[in-house]
Amino acid sequence: MAQRLLARVVAIILTVALVSACEGSGVLTWEPESQAEQDLRRQAEKLQATKGEGALSGALVGALLGLATGNLGGVATGAQLGRLVGAGAGLYVKSLQSDFATEEARLDQIRDDILQSIEDVNQALDTMRIIAAEQVVQIRTLKEAAAQKKATKAQLDRRRKRVQGNLERMKKAIEGAERREAVFTQTREIVLEENAASNTRSLTEEKVDPHLAVLTARISAMRNIAETLSNEL
Repeated sequence: MAQRLLARVVAIILTVALVSACEGSGVLTWEPESQAEQDLRRQAEKLQATKGEGALSGALVGALLGLATGNLGGVATGAQLGRLVGAGAGLYVKSLQSDFATEEARLDQIRDDILQSIEDVNQALDTMRIIAAEQVVQIRTLKEAAAQKKATKAQLDRRRKRVQGNLERMKKAIEGAERREAVFTQTREIVLEENAASNTRSLTEEKVDPHLAVLTARISAMRNIAETLSNEL
């Protein structure tokens, strides 16, 4: 028993010494994801609508899943994005027409889906701000240290690779948000075209347009953050 305990203690001491030596030499390359990085990965998946989770209506989830996969009733995979968006919006409108008896009720659901999308985007936006703020400082600090021969090129390259991974997650989050925005925008056009002789325009301007403008502004902020971080590379 004493020998086994001693062997474990020696193994722990050797492991700690090895890790310390690797850290000092720049050999150790693995770092666990931070909480913000884990959050961004989940948020990007949610915005991509790959799981159909969350508080979005089933009508919108179906349209977004079809848009993501190209499986939208006759629109071939690989078709131009505009055709896919149009098909997705058409599917969304048909589902709403099936679920709600009045145009006002359908517009209320569109509004609620936009508000939920704004909430999803805001969560990703907040996380992106945290990651960008941290990694801009890290990259700049390492660049300065490398210039003074206090950090190696390998260490700087590893940090850049970490940043690139987060930029990929940001890109996925932005793409998912842009798909939602595109479907909502096209849906708005379809609704107005199909109801030109009613009070639908005034209802749309009241219930949809202000929130759609907020969503557009939030997505623009996401792009700005990703661009700022990318410029540090």
